[in-house]
Amino acid sequence: MSGIQCLDGCGNIRIRTEEIFFNASEMECEDKNMTEQSWKVFKVICLAGCIVTVLIDWRITLGYLAGSLLAILLYKRNESYWTEILEIGTPKGSRYGFHFAVNLAIMAAPMIAAALFPQVMNIFAAAVGLMMIKISVVAETLFIHKKGETENESTV
Repeated sequence: MSGIQCLDGCGNIRIRTEEIFFNASEMECEDKNMTEQSWKVFKVICLAGCIVTVLIDWRITLGYLAGSLLAILLYKRNESYWTEILEIGTPKGSRYGFHFAVNLAIMAAPMIAAALFPQVMNIFAAAVGLMMIKISVVAETLFIHKKGETENESTV
């Protein structure tokens, strides 16, 4: 049996999964949003990607940039939407549906443009550009956080 039970009115939540209990308020939590370091990793990877792709073909660069810029737009839209939902409460069905539809249209825009005008933009580069925030967060987790963890372990 699993469920979430509220302990008090102060936002302390006790989560029960099988027989394991813990208080969510006691857990250490970093900033919910992407950190400054994550954005720096994103910028470095995007810049490196642009430099490499411009040497190969300008259409790849244009698709990559379009996808990356729309990935930023999607992140900012989702960040503001979910922050507002968490502050206000449960979303109404039509509002959630509209947000989802607009996000889907934003994700589809560079792909459709690249499919219709392959002489201007590369569709695969646009798809990679749309995934750049995810790629940068994974790269930061794999390479930067692991390096920091080993430094901390060696000093202890």
